[in-house]
Amino acid sequence: PAQDRRERTGQPGRYLDPRRSGRRAEPDRPAAAGETMAASARGYAIVLGAGASRAAWRRTISAPLDKGFFSEAKRILYRKGVPQKHKEIWRSFSGAAAKAGIQPKKLERLGLEEVCTYLESRSNLKSLQIRKGQPKDYGVAIRKLKQLVCLVLSHSGATEPCELHENMLKECQTKSVITFNYDIIADTTLMKMGILALRDKEYCDLGVLLGTKTGKNKTIEREKLPKAKANSVRLYKMHGSINWTRNKQGRFYLSSRKDPRSEYEWAGAPKDPFIVAPVASKLDIKDSHFKDVWKNALKSLKEAKGWIIWGYSFPRTDTTAQVLFRVALQNNKKYKRVIVINPDLGMKGHVEALLDKVKVEQFTSAEQFLYHL
Repeated sequence: PAQDRRERTGQPGRYLDPRRSGRRAEPDRPAAAGETMAASARGYAIVLGAGASRAAWRRTISAPLDKGFFSEAKRILYRKGVPQKHKEIWRSFSGAAAKAGIQPKKLERLGLEEVCTYLESRSNLKSLQIRKGQPKDYGVAIRKLKQLVCLVLSHSGATEPCELHENMLKECQTKSVITFNYDIIADTTLMKMGILALRDKEYCDLGVLLGTKTGKNKTIEREKLPKAKANSVRLYKMHGSINWTRNKQGRFYLSSRKDPRSEYEWAGAPKDPFIVAPVASKLDIKDSHFKDVWKNALKSLKEAKGWIIWGYSFPRTDTTAQVLFRVALQNNKKYKRVIVINPDLGMKGHVEALLDKVKVEQFTSAEQFLYHL
């Protein structure tokens, strides 16, 4: 039952993960120093990576990580009960990728960001074109890949609210969430809680597109959406979102089957989802919507007294994100407090080496962090 998904045990901060068959989320290691830092983490900016979506509590299978995305995507779409037309998306993309120079066997060994970066680079940088016809091949592969990403995330529960994310947001009382994920777990959780700053231009550019067929839909202008409240959380989606549908002018609408002022519902994959690879964000930041997204995310990181980095591993392909965090630390007289939530025990050292003026404490799971909060 839903009420059994989270359990308080008499001590604040103890949580039960429903996947653990009744076992309480005890700390994995002594964390006396961590307890002190965690206890003062309220109000920190929360940064989400693929690991946060992977750790989400849901009844379906977990969302795939960057590494191994394509092998898991194929497995997810070929499960019993998945519509045949969705299986066709996999075959269509793998065929397009082969034309663009990535053979199926190699594809399943590559990460999502690696493939996105390759296709976007070849599609946008003319100096990398070798023979006639390739730019078209790359463009077709990119469009099909975006459709594939939307379908895989929807079939892995990444369009639904998550109680673990809700617990994190409630306990941390954050004012801003910066996510590098395409999925809408954070979005739907914040909407369910009634605290998403829905009217923000960075999140809902032109407004809301209701329905599923572009061109026949009813729209709600952004100005008609509710204004942010004192407890509202601003959500910055650094690489776009699977519920953003782009128009011919490069602007976008938030797509929803229902009016999000009362209840949001995933409307399915948009015809042209506004999601970009890390390399493409470098191209888009200069003169598009992403300029404001990154500018305001930077401001939030600068102003926050600390950061909670959950499941984000600073991939080498996303150099723009690394610069974002470094710039946010410029001119700091004091060390920024950073809490890393990641099962990789080497991530603490990685973050300390990558960023200056940070004091890092690591927890191996969100449950462990919440136990000490």
